[in-house]
Formats: sequence, structure tokens, C-alpha cells
Amino acid sequence: MTGGRDSGAAHRRVWTVRERAWLAMAALVPGVLVTSALVDPALPARIALALPAALLAGLAAARARGGAAVDPSSLLVAALVALVLPTGSPWWSVPAAAVIAVGIGRGLWTSPSAAPIHPAMLGVALVMLTLPPPAEAPLAGPWPGLAWIAGGIALAALRVVRWPAPLAMLGAVFLGLAATAPDPGDAVRTALADGRVALVAFFVAGAPASGALSTVGRWIAGAGIGLAAVLVDPERLEDALPYAVLLVNALAPLVDRGVDAVRAPRSP
Repeated sequence: MTGGRDSGAAHRRVWTVRERAWLAMAALVPGVLVTSALVDPALPARIALALPAALLAGLAAARARGGAAVDPSSLLVAALVALVLPTGSPWWSVPAAAVIAVGIGRGLWTSPSAAPIHPAMLGVALVMLTLPPPAEAPLAGPWPGLAWIAGGIALAALRVVRWPAPLAMLGAVFLGLAATAPDPGDAVRTALADGRVALVAFFVAGAPASGALSTVGRWIAGAGIGLAAVLVDPERLEDALPYAVLLVNALAPLVDRGVDAVRAPRSP
């Protein structure tokens, strides 16, 4: 019996970085379609603005490192920038955030998994500092959030992302809202209707650059992102998510060291 389990584990598909990026972009499609139809008709145009900016920034970064190829992960970063920026953001903010994300957050490292911070969240967070408070986005029931969750479940089933961080983040957000919001049920429905909570949970919190390396560390990092966003601004936690992600990025090495210290055998 043990041999059968070991054989199955040995034959699990191991995705390359490029394959992970393409699969993640495919998994974004349901959420993009639903959000475009029900919440933000300009979303495809914003993605179209982000992609060429990311390509140019990625090409410049690749040439600065001595290469010439643009990794498809740059396109994924650009799409996430367009999706996480608040609805109604000025048109210039989309390519600006994409250039920062790909040219700095992604371009300074040779591999996406080597980046100590999530590049898309870096671009979004820096650009949001220059923007006025976003207007209230129209809500369309739970469908946008459920569409992002469906894409995330597909990625988790394919083992492109792992379950701990997304589940921990969603649980922390919903428990945090239940503890702090005047109407917890309405707050949870609003979070699902906006969709960015579910999007960040699966497509950002589950990314290697967004958390710790160990399984326990991923649970802690995911919960940390959710709780930090609720504590920063429970009324607009979707807009607090980029800063929460960056905070946990900075603390992830400490989380890993703490987990290793607890697990290390103690000398008599």
C-alpha cells in the first residue's frame, strides 16, 4: 500500500514556471468574464493597457540582466495589476503599476519564485498611494467572488497553487469581518461581491512570492494577509489587500525561521 502511494506521488505532474503562468492566466478567464459583465465593463480595456506596458518593462529588464526573452509570468503580473487596482482608477495608473510591477518587482530577479515580494502588489500599492480614495464600486451579488474561487479551485486541483494560504486568508477575512463589522453578514456578502478578496486569496496569497515556504508557514502567512487587511481598513479591505500582502512578504522569512525553530529537535 505504501509503495502505491509513493508511486502516485512520484508521478504527479510537476509544472514549470512558464506552465504555471499560462495555467494561472487561463484560470483568470471566468472571473474576468463575470466581472466584466456584471461590475466593470472597462476591465478588458484595462488589461489591454497593462499587457503591452508589462511586455516593454519585461523586455527592458531581461536585456539589463543579459537576456532577451520575456517570461510569461510578466503577463500574469500585468493581468493581476489590472484586476486588483480599484474599479474606476485613472487610465494611466494601469500601465504605470504594470511597469513598476514587472520592471522592478519582477525584473530584479531571474525567477518569479525568487522574488521576495509579490510584484503585482508592489505596483498596485505604490500607484494607489498617488490616487484619491476610490469610489464605491457597483456590486453584483456573490458571482464575481465565486468566479474567482472557481478558477482558484482549478489551480489548486492541478497543484499549481496549494490550499493552505488561500483557505487561511479567506477564513481570516470572514472571521475578522464577523468580529469587527456592524453587520457581519452584509460585510461578507460585500467581500464576495467585490471579488478581489477571492482573487487575491488564490492568485496572490497562493503564489510563492507571497508567503512562507513550509506548510505551517503558508497557513500563518495566509491568515496574516486576511487579518492585516481587516485591521487596516475593514470598510475597504479590498483596497487594503496589496499593503497586507507586502507586509506578510516582509515577515515571511521570520515565519519560516519560527516554524523551523519549533520543529528543530531540542538538545537534552
